[in-house]
Amino acid sequence: MFICSLCTKPYVGRTVSHLNIRANQHRSAFYKVLGQSQLTSKQPAKFDCNDDDDDIYSLGVHLVNVHGCTDQSDFNAIYRVLILENCSPKSMEVSEHKWIHKLKSLRPQGINRSNPFSIPLL
Repeated sequence: MFICSLCTKPYVGRTVSHLNIRANQHRSAFYKVLGQSQLTSKQPAKFDCNDDDDDIYSLGVHLVNVHGCTDQSDFNAIYRVLILENCSPKSMEVSEHKWIHKLKSLRPQGINRSNPFSIPLL
């Protein structure tokens, strides 16, 4: 889970990789969002990722579009990372779904763009 220290919005994710590898993937996506926004104007531009099935850009889009971040060091300075649960790869999607709804991490309350099952929690 990533928490934005500027607005306390959560982002819930899952990985079978080492946490530092997954965090690096999100950081790299932020650099891409940041680079795209800096190419389009001198002011931070609104970066739009139309792929609602992939949250890889969500953390970067949040920093650039919501908070106007313009420096690569902002990712490390602003996000805090927490492990919510260790579970088997077989139950990861169910756990992610549960935590997304429990922590209300779907937009607009949170940073997640997509839900693994795209259905409300009963």
